[in-house]
Amino acid sequence: MARPSGESLNRGAAAIDRTRWAYVHRETGVRSLQESGSLDLRTKLVFALVTTSLLSTLLLGLFSYYASEKMVREMTARQLDALVDARAEDLALIGQAWLEEVRLIRSRTELRRQLARYAEAPDMATAAVKRILEDAEASVDVVKRVTVFTPQGDRIADAGKADFPASPPASGEASGLSFTRYVKTKTGSVDAVLHSPVSLDGQLVGHMEAVVDIGGILELTRSYRGLGATGETLLVAEMEPGILTVLNQTRHGGVPTGDLAISAATPAMLAALSGDTAVLEGVEDYRGETVWAASRRLNNVDTGLIVKIDEQEQLAPLIALRGRMIDVALSVGALAILAGTLLGFFLSRPIRNLDSVVHRIKDGDIQLRADVSGEDEVSFLAESFNELMDRVYVKRSREDTAGESDG
Repeated sequence: MARPSGESLNRGAAAIDRTRWAYVHRETGVRSLQESGSLDLRTKLVFALVTTSLLSTLLLGLFSYYASEKMVREMTARQLDALVDARAEDLALIGQAWLEEVRLIRSRTELRRQLARYAEAPDMATAAVKRILEDAEASVDVVKRVTVFTPQGDRIADAGKADFPASPPASGEASGLSFTRYVKTKTGSVDAVLHSPVSLDGQLVGHMEAVVDIGGILELTRSYRGLGATGETLLVAEMEPGILTVLNQTRHGGVPTGDLAISAATPAMLAALSGDTAVLEGVEDYRGETVWAASRRLNNVDTGLIVKIDEQEQLAPLIALRGRMIDVALSVGALAILAGTLLGFFLSRPIRNLDSVVHRIKDGDIQLRADVSGEDEVSFLAESFNELMDRVYVKRSREDTAGESDG
């Protein structure tokens, strides 16, 4: 009877050994995972939560940033368009005022009659024209000097002062009252010159040249309302072929009123002279700064108008938004690490409890059982483990009892 008892004991011992081998194999696997640098469950949960949170924040931030950038660009373009249109309207009104003053002088009937008599009585006509011009020049605001010529271009008389000589219009140049050119004075300032034919009863009796003070349009460029800390208005004109002149003083210095070769002109200046009305983004200005600019060509005064603002100033809210988004991402990452750690600790606690039971059973406490609470997968695993150990224990008890009976 000793042989059956030994075989029964061996089978029971083999079952326990297989169970122990599974536990030892698991422990060895855990140790090998730890030694190989693999992540445990809690670390995986923390990593997954942090990665998901940061990716979500990154995607949301990118969407918000680029949506905001597009909105800022559209708003800036509309703002510059509105500002340049408003400036152009104001400048057109000033140009129209110049024409009205010259037209007012030209419309004096006695002036035209005296010009018609000039060929017959030049001395008397000259004195009368001089007197009329002086009276007319004193009655207007922006005309600095007015000069009249015969139809052939010979100077008759003038009134007022300008530090450059008067000149009649070139043949065919002035078919009506119009702006002719800008002239730089000896002091470096700029005056505008207008020409007009003078007629009496449909007959040409002379020509008139008026020198106009452009202080009105220059004063308009000194208003920076709506242009922030860096925006400004520029007026440019091609006073000589291939030579561009900035008429007004710039806000930032660097290019005082002066001449500039067309080849050295900025993209915004060239757009203004060519009549291009598109808003330019990311172009350099006379300082080398990147700006956004809108331009118009004022045909009635042959001038290019530019309204511009530094790109850095316009994008400052976006840069601030980007900094805030980085702060939010760091905060979300820190919260995700904390939440992942707490969540990992909470979720892995039943598994650690089961692991503790396995180790104690391996050490000989074969009657110990895992705690079964809850309805999750770990609870089902603990319940299945308990059933397995119950069967092993019952089988071992039966075999021990049979062995004792045989003995």
